[in-house]
Amino acid sequence: MECQYPTYKLSGAVLQGYLRYTFQDNSIRVEPRNGNFVFTLPVGRELTEDNRKQIKELRGETKWKIPS
Repeated sequence: MECQYPTYKLSGAVLQGYLRYTFQDNSIRVEPRNGNFVFTLPVGRELTEDNRKQIKELRGETKWKIPS
């Protein structure tokens, strides 16, 4: 499923790291397109409201850190 997320104060590398970790899929690629990041999630998966909140918290980060 192709998804979009605004690029506002968000690093593509950080978002990609988060998505790969969260969905346990290292094939997820985040690419910029028209002011958004575009990516494809694994079949049958989608961003939840909790995922969206966690992504908002990543704004301003420059490096993805695996949660402890």
